[in-house]
Amino acid sequence: MELVKLTPQRRSGRWNLYFNEGTVLGVSTTLLADFHLRIGQSLTPQQFQRLETASWQEKSYQKALRLLGRRQQSENEIREKLEQYLYRFLPVGKRDIVIKTVIRKLQKQGLINDLEFARWWTTQHLSRGWSRRQLWQELKRKGINKEVISQVLANYQEEQSLRSLLRKKWKQWHNMTNAEKKRKIWLWGRNRGFNSETIEEVIDDVLENR
Repeated sequence: MELVKLTPQRRSGRWNLYFNEGTVLGVSTTLLADFHLRIGQSLTPQQFQRLETASWQEKSYQKALRLLGRRQQSENEIREKLEQYLYRFLPVGKRDIVIKTVIRKLQKQGLINDLEFARWWTTQHLSRGWSRRQLWQELKRKGINKEVISQVLANYQEEQSLRSLLRKKWKQWHNMTNAEKKRKIWLWGRNRGFNSETIEEVIDDVLENR
């Protein structure tokens, strides 16, 4: 496979490589130097595969950085989004190699850490009055393992969260009788995943102090 054309991309430090078989590959100036690429150079199939893999690793790493720039991400979130990104371009085996390499690099740099992500994400949702069950299920859905979830939720005070949430809703129920309020709180709490013991503990205290 022969490199027949080399042109700069609009993005600084990026180049398009054109090969005689019609293949076009985007690389950085760094890869250009690492592989000693020049017009007229012939690459063996193995050399081209290494170059292609390195190119997609670069692109996937930059994709991950953009995602992390928006908000913190769990390892599984990054993995799934890179899988979607690479799906059309690489077969499953090559995708796995690229994604694993990028994940390891991000972990080594401290840019993804499931424990820190779980702590951040839980803090973001505590003010919304999420129950322990809701928090657990959502963290699990994001690929956080049970040990990390248990550690993060070890000091979570579900009663306090429910009380905080009820204070925000109280004005909407001020015309109801205590029996109506109790029924409303019960159904409302259960729909949000709070357990019966938590609701029973909070409900009488809330009604007595209003």
